[in-house]
Amino acid sequence: MKNLLAISIFLFYSLNTLNAQKFTISGSIRDAQNGESLIGVNIFVKNTTTGVISNPYGFYSLSLPKGEYQIVASYLGYMEIDTLINLNSNLK
Repeated sequence: MKNLLAISIFLFYSLNTLNAQKFTISGSIRDAQNGESLIGVNIFVKNTTTGVISNPYGFYSLSLPKGEYQIVASYLGYMEIDTLINLNSNLK
């Protein structure tokens, strides 16, 4: 039982160490004219399969390793937004 506990603690520590190397891009998506939260906006890294969808409050959170990314936000009926982000810390 002690060996299992030691292995579990080691795995937990290893996963936290790997997770610590990621940064988070987060925010809230709203209509520019009326300020309403937009539900289901696609926020993704261009040319990858990494992405998220905004929740019922328009909030999103995307965790990525340090680096430069082309982030795209798209929503039916709205103009697509394409932004280059140099990620070296958490962004809001």
